[in-house]
Amino acid sequence: MCGFFGYVAPTGASAEQHQTAARRCLATLAHRGPDNQGEWCVGNVYMGHRRLSIIDLSAAANQPFQSADRRYVLSFNGEIYNYVELRSELRDLGHDFRTDSDTEVMLAAFIEWGHAALGRFDGMFAGALHDTATGVHTLFRDPLGQKPTYWHSLLSHKLS
Repeated sequence: MCGFFGYVAPTGASAEQHQTAARRCLATLAHRGPDNQGEWCVGNVYMGHRRLSIIDLSAAANQPFQSADRRYVLSFNGEIYNYVELRSELRDLGHDFRTDSDTEVMLAAFIEWGHAALGRFDGMFAGALHDTATGVHTLFRDPLGQKPTYWHSLLSHKLS
């Protein structure tokens, strides 16, 4: 079981302020992923991940996982049972893979099919995808909600 944490900082907060807070939150997930801790932070967006390695034990499959062009960043918990079949289909469509992970297959599927990729995944999962070009941050989970996903918005609160 892995754990992920993300934070889109409100405007006005310094990168150092939100990154420090995010790292404290990520530390609370240490029990969910003893094999690796990774983080990605650009501007006001932070993504952190605690990994329990099951598929592709190499460091190349650590998360948050970035696309080769660095446009997309993905962090997820779960398993995509049909990733081998999807990988073959995506390879036929011209995608190259540098790992044997379901994470990379999931990211390539989002790049190829957009949010429609969610309907192609057979598995249990929850995660976050960030598009650095558009600034769009997507939080998602499997249709049955088997993996825990919590979110909170400060937009309705006055920030000091």
